[in-house]
Amino acid sequence: MSEYRTMTESIRDIAEEEHLKEAPLVTDIDKAFDLIARLLKQKMNKGSLEQGVEFLDSLAKIINVNVTSKGQQKGRVFIWDLAKKKL
Repeated sequence: MSEYRTMTESIRDIAEEEHLKEAPLVTDIDKAFDLIARLLKQKMNKGSLEQGVEFLDSLAKIINVNVTSKGQQKGRVFIWDLAKKKL
């Protein structure tokens, strides 16, 4: 079996874990956000640490924040606000 999974398969697995009886895509906004955040975290943790930081940085740019692991301890990141140059 391939290690790659479709989003539908991932959503189905999460829905089964939480014993959802309704379609997982029919939910309130908070639960939808939690589901999407969990799927993003799973995707981030699949690759190497460096790939995870790059993935996190690409997500952070949506809200004008930067993330880097340069100059940090292993497994740690530095986050700063692009507009204010700090966080």
